[in-house]
Amino acid sequence: MSNNTSSQVATNPAVIGNTSQNYGVFDIAVGVSAIVFPIILVLSINAYRKYRIAARREKIAYLEKAWRLNSAKKNV
Repeated sequence: MSNNTSSQVATNPAVIGNTSQNYGVFDIAVGVSAIVFPIILVLSINAYRKYRIAARREKIAYLEKAWRLNSAKKNV
């Protein structure tokens, strides 16, 4: 009897079909994540660097303006 039940479990096509479909969706999700995550990471790093450059330029412009005003007051 135990031999009969083991063959039924091993050859059940409904169970085998469902698991292969689930693995297919999971594999696609992992593949898309493996492609999209590095792209988003690189774009985020570049955007942050551009933001820091713009903020630094703005700060330099502010300090230069303050320096010009300060030196103009000393000359008068």
